[in-house]
Amino acid sequence: MSNTKLNIPESVKQKYPKLVDLILETKSMDDDERQYWFNILPIMKTDQVEKLRNILVTEKNKIAQIDSQYSNVGESKPKTEFNKEEFIKSKHELRTAEAAHEQEEEKLEDQLLSEIENM
Repeated sequence: MSNTKLNIPESVKQKYPKLVDLILETKSMDDDERQYWFNILPIMKTDQVEKLRNILVTEKNKIAQIDSQYSNVGESKPKTEFNKEEFIKSKHELRTAEAAHEQEEEKLEDQLLSEIENM
């Protein structure tokens, strides 16, 4: 992932290095969304930052779990076998996680916009 067009404040890089990596690595955001989070991180409350971190870690873990399941499928079974039920289940879990992430993201955006308007 190229972050050459992203402007990550130095203070954010220093204060949240692991979170910056999570934001850069996530597949559920485009560069505009990444930039949005980098811009608002300095004004976010600690609990909001922690929620964002938890969402991104959960997403990363779920994707790693799914990748692991499907990389092992080829090793343990012939490539012609495809477990449709497992695929559907994993796809549903990923969609659920993404929907929860989106919903949490919208809540955070609403909270921050409300706080900015009340300043």
